[in-house]
Amino acid sequence: MASRSLRALAIVASVLAPGCGQGSGAAPAPAPTPSTPVLTPAAVISLRGASASSVAEAGGRLWVTHYEADLLSEVDPATETEIATLDVGTQAGGITGARSDLWLARYSNRPEGARLTRVDLARRRVVQDTEHTGLCCEVAVTAGRVWALDRRGVVLGIDPDDGSVASRTPVVLDPAVHGGLMADDRALWVASDTTALVRIDPTNAAVVASLDVGGGIPMAVADGLVWGAGPHHVWAVDDSNAVRVRVPLEDTIEVLSLAVTAEALFVGARRPGYRGVLLRIDRASQRLVAEADVSLPARVLVAFGRVWAVDWDTNRLLAFDP
Repeated sequence: MASRSLRALAIVASVLAPGCGQGSGAAPAPAPTPSTPVLTPAAVISLRGASASSVAEAGGRLWVTHYEADLLSEVDPATETEIATLDVGTQAGGITGARSDLWLARYSNRPEGARLTRVDLARRRVVQDTEHTGLCCEVAVTAGRVWALDRRGVVLGIDPDDGSVASRTPVVLDPAVHGGLMADDRALWVASDTTALVRIDPTNAAVVASLDVGGGIPMAVADGLVWGAGPHHVWAVDDSNAVRVRVPLEDTIEVLSLAVTAEALFVGARRPGYRGVLLRIDRASQRLVAEADVSLPARVLVAFGRVWAVDWDTNRLLAFDP
């Protein structure tokens, strides 16, 4: 399948469409050489379904969406096995866990027919499925709302009780490139690869800051920082809206996913020729210390003491020691 990338609609739209450190003076992470150590997975979990697209943690389990199947995989991290699947409908991309629920964004590269789906974990079934034209990308939960992107340039604040839209916040997005959303209890962060990083106050859905991070979308929250990446660098922004970390990447053409541990950055990327890799970059030295071949590293997550990478192409979940 010709693709440009795979990061929620970034991850999905580009799959369906062809083509696509401290301070700024830090030395770029070097390109891989034959001496670069191989990052070997501690476990490889084969999944039912097709085109594994994202993963979330909830209820002591890992949950993996499959874009080209109607299944949601339930994975036991202790036994490193897929223990069950749920029928949730096709084209599920982004997923997040919130208390006893999972929220899934289901969408294609067309605005119509996109849906927000709620799964009750206690009952292990879909309890809400609401159409939202234009919905794409990641979903997040904070301040009593479910938050999602309308790729036409709107952040949707959705009432979790009935799935209705409680707020609409216009933002500037480029629909032709990656777009993403990240949230914690302080803020929502929204961007596309070619537009500014926008900070939104979730209590009133108002834009409070717009930052030039040099391109890229938010992907993780760690150590009080919001971390994101563009095709050639990783950055992190603090609560004062200042860029505190900038790590240039070398020999990458796009970054699909990112996870942050105390010691390392785990970057799901593609090298020229669309070769998929998971890079381990030491945070202290900002140097590449190991990498693994992962055909299409759609999502990376830190959970249960490990780093978990979803491989879209092989429909597997890979576990790495942090």
